[in-house]
Amino acid sequence: MGDNKLQPILFVHGWNENSTAWYYQKKQFSKNNYVILIDLPGLGKSKRPDNKDFSLQKMAADLEAVIEHLKLSKAILWGHSIGGMIILTYLTQTAKDVGQKVKGIILQHTTFTNPTYTSIASTLLPKIQKGVLYPICYIMIALSPVFWLSKWMSYLNGNMLISTRFLTFAGTQTPAQLDFISRLSAMAPPAVFARGMLGMMKTYDVSQDLLKVTVPTLILGAEHDRLTKPVASEYMNKNIRNNELVMLSPAGHQGLIERHVETNDAVEKFIKGLR
Repeated sequence: MGDNKLQPILFVHGWNENSTAWYYQKKQFSKNNYVILIDLPGLGKSKRPDNKDFSLQKMAADLEAVIEHLKLSKAILWGHSIGGMIILTYLTQTAKDVGQKVKGIILQHTTFTNPTYTSIASTLLPKIQKGVLYPICYIMIALSPVFWLSKWMSYLNGNMLISTRFLTFAGTQTPAQLDFISRLSAMAPPAVFARGMLGMMKTYDVSQDLLKVTVPTLILGAEHDRLTKPVASEYMNKNIRNNELVMLSPAGHQGLIERHVETNDAVEKFIKGLR
């Protein structure tokens, strides 16, 4: 269960990835902390839920189950993108005895509501959500093997690297970092990706519940994040009582990789400031 003398840090990765995305964080924080890396359902080494429930509430319940199973006390929860959404859902809708179990949270490149509302295409995506986005997701689920083959072909011919660069990086990434994130995306089953997207679009909104978050919070935003624009970090900054906002620049949605030194330094400082 880990060394009780070490600070537990539980990492929840972003969607369409797996726990290896925390490469730079694991490398640094495992030296002096009890690091726990989990794979979200259907990704990495985790199996898909038998009931096909990919709602944020189900993932928050899974997070709580991990905390209970490991008997964590005063843990730090660190979430990237959907990982932050899961942590917020856990704290606002699921968690009991939060003060004993959770010492602080880190919300990196995440949002408080349906992510279509805080993306770069926020004027368009919400309008076509039911008529276009939902059907696309259902088609991806039905034809998952075909879409998966297409993803790998896109990765191999370089097209996926172009889209990954535009959507998730600010331009200072290394070729290896770009390839790494693109490869993680290619590994994610399209059916899993689509069900998770439906879960975020249909069931996620904690905009009115952020005052329930009482533990110290570090919000890490990115000035060039196209998937969760800075406005999302700024809204959480205004509505979570005990928080600190750090805006990484230049950085995109993969600031934990592109600006990993600044990310880790900010988190080290945050942890040291916790009682």
